[in-house]
Amino acid sequence: MKPVIFGLSGPALTPDERAFFAEAQPAGYIIFKRNIVDRAQLRA
Repeated sequence: MKPVIFGLSGPALTPDERAFFAEAQPAGYIIFKRNIVDRAQLRA
């Protein structure tokens, strides 16, 4: 595992992002404001 931070382009995973993260298997995720629509979406 390499200490790297990856970001998402928007509030939902794109098919390319989903494939990338499945292969990269990151240790965790950081959610940025651009990834959040509202509280309900964040909780889901």
